[in-house]
Formats: sequence, C-alpha cells, structure tokens
Amino acid sequence: MSPQERLLFHKKYSLPMMEDMKKKIDKVILNKEIEPNDDEGDVYKYFQNYYEKLCAFCHFENAPICNNKRERMLKSIIRHRKNSLFFKTQLGATVADILTSILFTAQFNNINSVEYLQDLMLYQAHWQKKPEE
Repeated sequence: MSPQERLLFHKKYSLPMMEDMKKKIDKVILNKEIEPNDDEGDVYKYFQNYYEKLCAFCHFENAPICNNKRERMLKSIIRHRKNSLFFKTQLGATVADILTSILFTAQFNNINSVEYLQDLMLYQAHWQKKPEE
C-alpha cells in the first residue's frame, strides 16, 4: 500500500478498534473493576495516558506502528553505558565511544560493520580529507 492508502486503511479499520478499546478501558477504570495498582491497572493507565500517541499511526502518514528497531538500538546504548563503568582509563572509554559510534553508523546505514571498519582504516587519509563522502 502507498502511505496514503495505509493511512486511510488505519482510519477506517484500526481507529474504530482503538476508540472502542479506550471506551472499554475508561469504563473498567470508572467502575473500579480492576485494582488500579496491579499490573493490569498499570497497563490500563498507560493506555489512557498515551492514547493519542498510541493512535498516531491512524492520523499521520508513515507513522510507525511499532518501535522495536528503536528499542533495540536504545538497548545497545544502555548496555554500552552500563559497561562503561568498568573502563580503567579515559582513553579506553574514548576508544569504546568512537567504536560504538562507528558501529551504529554502519548499522543505521545497513552496512556490514566489519567491512566498514576495514574501509575506514584502509582509506583513513582519504576520509580525513573528505569526511562527507
């Protein structure tokens, strides 16, 4: 589907389901049918609080339905930050930061990380003169 067709599809089919779900959740919370502080209550409150953002894919073209890619990327950054507590020197931390940045750049651009690092090392003089390439 084109982005416009997908948006119309979601407006026609997904949005009514989301609105129906919101009505049911609002009713359950209003009638106190669940314990507000347990896991289910937390999920319902989350849905209420973020309803507009959760429905963005029904209102905007090309809005992503899931953010798994971004979550995985954040997980890697969090893991790096956690591991950085064990660097013995500032130089070690700096090198790790540079390598992490390079690897994320390669991953973001769908480039093989090993080949990217090799290319950077082999043609270092060229890339220093023309980094925009």
